[in-house]
Amino acid sequence: MASASARPGPAARASGFVVDVGLTPTSTAKPDALAAALGLADALRLRLDSLCTSRRRPKYTVLRFVMRSLVKGRLPTFTAEEKKLMKGSFDFIGINYYSSTYAQSVLEDEHKVPTSYSTDLSVKESATKNSIPIGAKAEGIEWIYRYPDGLVQILDYIKRKYQNPKIYITENGVTEAKVEGCPLANVLNDPHRIDCLKQHLALLLIAMK
Repeated sequence: MASASARPGPAARASGFVVDVGLTPTSTAKPDALAAALGLADALRLRLDSLCTSRRRPKYTVLRFVMRSLVKGRLPTFTAEEKKLMKGSFDFIGINYYSSTYAQSVLEDEHKVPTSYSTDLSVKESATKNSIPIGAKAEGIEWIYRYPDGLVQILDYIKRKYQNPKIYITENGVTEAKVEGCPLANVLNDPHRIDCLKQHLALLLIAMK
């Protein structure tokens, strides 16, 4: 594993790097589309830009502006030598994917001093849009909604931007409600889990082509 704030040593090498995110715009409006793009870029680029070689590295990006203008002293920096050591210092990128949320742009008080990673980008996340959930809700847990398209979005983003690095799906699936005293045979009869994995694998095959 690697951390964006860690200082790499001369023999530093990450055996794997795991990211866990899924965002889709609440609407087709530009602010919401930008909110989803910023949220995805924030979760992926802050980690992967220092490790992978990007197809394009613009000198100025919205994300970079947001990070440097809002986060300021909370954003760690690396020396040229540290950047060189980190580039390519991984064997694979791991994806933990269970669910996605809708992303909506929210207006923040411009005079407010941001002090939280969760509010830096002014993005509101929700599992529902117009009271309709993004996908079928999992049993036994509040935040998992089945939305396999979100996994494809993440894989496609990494493939296009970072020259198709080696990726493993390290975690994926769906939960079920815990029922005390439920016979084992009933617990093992979980067609909803089989269906969930089939949906994700079908879209994963599309993403690989």
